[in-house]
Amino acid sequence: MIFTNNTTGLHKVITTIILTSFIFLASCSENIENYSVSVTNNFFEKLHNIKISSVQFDSLSVNETTPIKLIEKGSYVFSCETESNLVFTTNIVIGGNESRIKLFVDEHGNLSK
Repeated sequence: MIFTNNTTGLHKVITTIILTSFIFLASCSENIENYSVSVTNNFFEKLHNIKISSVQFDSLSVNETTPIKLIEKGSYVFSCETESNLVFTTNIVIGGNESRIKLFVDEHGNLSK
């Protein structure tokens, strides 16, 4: 009987720890208000007029990364112009549990995280 009582108490402690950890992790992921965002140019030309809505980044040479800018959670339009005047535009969503977001313009002009 002593073994059963100790096991039952141990189950309560483990259950409490698991539930507390889950609540803590869930609450942490929802508290991010500003995200650190940077853009890396893996396209074969220099990029100009890099924007995420009203947030403007400096021009980027090939394989360069912009300085980090803080952007609030939300949906935005990303746009940039290449050296040969091609314009890339796409919709992006800034959010999630990662506070640091690194965007990449690949060799085909596609944007990815």
